[in-house]
Amino acid sequence: MRRVFSVFLIIMSMWLLVPASVGAAQLVGCRNAMDPIELNVGWVPADGVPAPGEDAWWDLTADGIAAEGMTILEVAALYGESTELGFYEVVNTGIVSVDVNGIGSICVKPSNERQNGRPLYVFLVSDDKVR
Repeated sequence: MRRVFSVFLIIMSMWLLVPASVGAAQLVGCRNAMDPIELNVGWVPADGVPAPGEDAWWDLTADGIAAEGMTILEVAALYGESTELGFYEVVNTGIVSVDVNGIGSICVKPSNERQNGRPLYVFLVSDDKVR
């Protein structure tokens, strides 16, 4: 009887775990009108602030700041940073942390003029996680 019960427990465990692990391997991708964007994952402060076109997320941020009629240093001061490099470090560290699955990309929803009061350099983001 013990052996039958043990086999039953093993079968039930496998039955419960297999569907979850199979489902976890499916790539979800970006949903809800969100676009994929590559991140600057290997960046270190010695690399400096990337030039336009080198970091897509920073380009979106800089474009949003310009659309608000502000400079990068003005916005950096709002976040307690006195240099563009310090502000980039804060932005890059924060956005890379959204990449939960560690594949170097996330999903971003492009900004528009009506974002419910959010500045144009603040975006909706999520990970393109696997489920």
